[in-house]
Amino acid sequence: MEMQRLIGYIRSNLDLKNANLGDEYFYQCLPLCVIDAVYSINANYKGTRATVMRYCEFFDMKRLCSDRDNLPPREEQQTIASFIAKIEERGHKYFAEQVFLNRQRTSTRNGILKADAVYRFAKILTEYGVECLQDVEKVAANENFDLAIRKIPGQTTGVSLNYFFMLAGSDEFIKPDRHILAFIKGGIGRTVSVDEAQTLLGIACNILQTNFPHLTLRLLDNAIWNYQRRIIKKGRNDVCKTKKPGLNSTVTANGSNGMDEDVKKYVRRLIDGHKSRIAPMGKDYLTQSQNYVYEVVKYVFEKTGENNISGKEVKKQYRRKYGRDMQLLLSDFCYNLVNVGPDFKAKFLFYTRRSEFEYVDFSVSSDKHVPIIWNPKGKNVPPPTLW
Repeated sequence: MEMQRLIGYIRSNLDLKNANLGDEYFYQCLPLCVIDAVYSINANYKGTRATVMRYCEFFDMKRLCSDRDNLPPREEQQTIASFIAKIEERGHKYFAEQVFLNRQRTSTRNGILKADAVYRFAKILTEYGVECLQDVEKVAANENFDLAIRKIPGQTTGVSLNYFFMLAGSDEFIKPDRHILAFIKGGIGRTVSVDEAQTLLGIACNILQTNFPHLTLRLLDNAIWNYQRRIIKKGRNDVCKTKKPGLNSTVTANGSNGMDEDVKKYVRRLIDGHKSRIAPMGKDYLTQSQNYVYEVVKYVFEKTGENNISGKEVKKQYRRKYGRDMQLLLSDFCYNLVNVGPDFKAKFLFYTRRSEFEYVDFSVSSDKHVPIIWNPKGKNVPPPTLW
């Protein structure tokens, strides 16, 4: 019965007939698969894609293979050994700051730089004789290799390892991240583990192949991931009142002959504060009281393992940790919200719906389109047009 519900949910929401894999599944060499697999965990994928592209640009490398039906010849690929040599020559901190331009860590608590995790991942690959895309089959079913990778900080769940195999060409795995787990929960009405997600989608894929012979487990995973991503994006857009303002924006009021002086000042403040909302500033810009909130949000994130954070749970944990009610509002830490009150420099949340937030840490890049909700409670502010 449960499988029937999942199959029905997949059929009603996914266009399996026209499903196809994204560019990331056709990398020119194996090091790019390692970078993507490690950096994609608990991160916005646009940032991950940009990280891979920066590496290719820095070393003037080809990112995607020309022939999507066949692996590129070995002599045209950068080897894992060559990749390791580049990192060892400069150090993983240099790579994080100057090559990847991405200082994300594997975990917000006691995590290592993802650039370091990439290096460790690559070192284990070369220990097992894996240098090129053609070599991945050597470790696809190797339990010792699996255990070695999982010992890298941040790789315990095996999610990035599964994704690495998918990026390298395997059709036998899924990347059971929050998008995939949320989709399955929507289909069967309960939360599943990472291992159970792999099993359920594997069975579903075998059944669906009767009508969709081209379908693979990897392709099904990708179709689900893209569907969930669209749902989240739509949810954000549904609650947004304006588009992202530019630093030198002009303002007009739609459906109104004008705005009173208080409203004009408010709208001007929205524009002037644009940079501090969209260009992220790190933990060092938090005051002590703001940092207390940040630490509790991180704790809730790590406790649940999900990016969606309940405002009620944060307040509960804050009261438990500090013995008093939280005075600051979570909305003041959102990239896509502007309040009448303080506009903090450091942001680490996205507002999704009432008392619910998405934890993104300090990872939103300045070129990301960020719709901003700005109508202040209790004020009669006509929706403006902001360029």
